[in-house]
Amino acid sequence: MNRLISTAAVAAMSAVFAAFTAFAATPAQAATASQARSATGFSAIELEGPVDLVVRATGRESVQVETDAADQARVETLVEERRGVRTLVVRLREDRGFSWSRPIRVTVEAVQLTRLAVKGSGDAVVEGLKTPSLAVAVAGSGDVKLRALDAGALAVSIAGSGDVAADGRAGQLSLKIAGSGDADLASLRADSATVSIAGSGDADVTADASLSVSIVGSGDVRHGGAATPAVSVLGSGSVRRR
Repeated sequence: MNRLISTAAVAAMSAVFAAFTAFAATPAQAATASQARSATGFSAIELEGPVDLVVRATGRESVQVETDAADQARVETLVEERRGVRTLVVRLREDRGFSWSRPIRVTVEAVQLTRLAVKGSGDAVVEGLKTPSLAVAVAGSGDVKLRALDAGALAVSIAGSGDVAADGRAGQLSLKIAGSGDADLASLRADSATVSIAGSGDADVTADASLSVSIVGSGDVRHGGAATPAVSVLGSGSVRRR
């Protein structure tokens, strides 16, 4: 008899738990929304906060924000003048005591892009960009991926523990790392490259015409391509061919 009662009680509790889980999950799923935003005339993007950003060079301009419907108002997308350039700023409005219920994804279509800055822990992916020059700056622990890049000049700076990866080509590459950041640029073929590391950062680059490497600290640089590097190392850092 006791066994029957225990079995019935367990079954009842399981049913209640399942019903509660389904009830709790349904509103969150139903509330997910994708919202189009107005943004025109920008040639730079700054990401401030834990957002997943995707940028596509399509020849059009659009911004799409995907998150819970209740959180849409807390995601700000605005175009303003920064460093003399019209810049699309993506940031989160901080509300004390508020926590985000799900990841935030912002998809941007751009006509041109000359600068991308990531501040904090945001992640950014740039796809299919062809540009005379591009500057990428990461401050914090953010990640940037540049896919199928075609740039006349690429300047990458990492301050902190951020990561940058790229594939494609660049005429001139400038890479600066201050801290423990990583730059995986092995699949980005450059004519000439300059690499500077202060700290414990790591870099992997490919250069065919010229390569200059400066390390202060324990950073490591791997390189490929036809270029013979000019090397300066102060500390326990290393430079070696891939």
